[in-house]
Amino acid sequence: MMANQALRKKIIFDGAYGIRSFGDDAPLIVLVELLRQRLGEIDGVVVNRHMQDYDYSDYGLRSICGIEYQTKEQAIGKWFRGFNPNDERDDLCRLYQEIESSDLLVLGAGNFLVDYSIDILKGSIPRFLVMSLMAEMTGTPIFWFGMSVGPLNTKIGRDMSRLAARMATVITVRDEKSITELNRLGVEKEIFLLPDAALGLRFPAKGHGMKFPAYRNAHSGGDPVIAVSVRSMPSGAGLSTDDYIKLMSETCNCLIEKYRCNVLFIPQCPYEFGNHAEDDRNIAAEVIKRSGKKEKLFSVEEKMNAYDCLSLYERAMGAVCTRLHGNVFSIRHGVPTVGLNYNPKVLEFYKWLGCEEYAMELGNLSETRIVSALDDALRKRNVFAENAEKIMSDGVHALGKYADHAITAMAHKKSWLTSAT
Repeated sequence: MMANQALRKKIIFDGAYGIRSFGDDAPLIVLVELLRQRLGEIDGVVVNRHMQDYDYSDYGLRSICGIEYQTKEQAIGKWFRGFNPNDERDDLCRLYQEIESSDLLVLGAGNFLVDYSIDILKGSIPRFLVMSLMAEMTGTPIFWFGMSVGPLNTKIGRDMSRLAARMATVITVRDEKSITELNRLGVEKEIFLLPDAALGLRFPAKGHGMKFPAYRNAHSGGDPVIAVSVRSMPSGAGLSTDDYIKLMSETCNCLIEKYRCNVLFIPQCPYEFGNHAEDDRNIAAEVIKRSGKKEKLFSVEEKMNAYDCLSLYERAMGAVCTRLHGNVFSIRHGVPTVGLNYNPKVLEFYKWLGCEEYAMELGNLSETRIVSALDDALRKRNVFAENAEKIMSDGVHALGKYADHAITAMAHKKSWLTSAT
């Protein structure tokens, strides 16, 4: 038993974990399963922002504290935990020791390298860099897992991203744009392009979504159901959150009038510890509040996991999704879907599928154009059925390369003690 334990590979995963972002949890689940297929049991450790409220033990992973604060209120006027003058350093030291004793540090998946908000030791890029520096100091290899890179609008954001890329052992990205962004930074090492790992999340049993009242109620009367994924708008998206809420409310009204349907809001990120707008359920509530057809609008409110979220798109007639992984989860079911391109990664996903005409730019967007695009998608539902097949054939087959690249990176584990002697 002890010998088997000693042979296990120890891998640390640091991404947007612990905030109930199902588009981030899904790739983690998929990569862990792929690694176990190749390596057997692993000692998987998740850097978890809210480990007291949301752990990963159901997936056989343990959690440790990272350098982020639990809430935005705690972070106001401060750098990362452990880096301020009067901070206790115990958690920071434990994190360093965990990295030192690991065979691999996995960074991602997702949109880490963006500088919507950045300071020397505050924001996603500096966090990415701090973790990379600790791994570099301890000789632990670094694997970039299915990253989307950019927009990078600040010099410090570009400089930090360039330095982090130089320390990475293996880099994988999920879209062509990210390769272009890294090349612009002067990154010369090989960059591997692979599909979004969330494509490999296993489907739960048929009818799994029926355990959620909003899903049952939306589907109970015999009317068709259109699934909707909403989110707040980040700076630079081309549309304010208030204007976006108004647009989505009017879109829902038009959908109900045209199709005599119910609308089911599916939260991709029900994050309850951030500000009001970071919880998709709050954005859905604002859309519903502005609608004149509240009796036809249903919003899932309960706690759930990535499998639950995937199941809720089952049986939808069509979908209008803003979150990238709302689009991914919906199209995996073969549902005709229109994506709102708030970030280039949405358009890149539709380009990979070969149907970028259904990824709509936010500039000058209207409810009429959205409904018209969905109407066209519904007439061509065979295209989306084929895309679901493409995901299962081309996409899922390619995902194994993530695990292969991670294992390749592990071979570069260094021992400074051995090197010194």
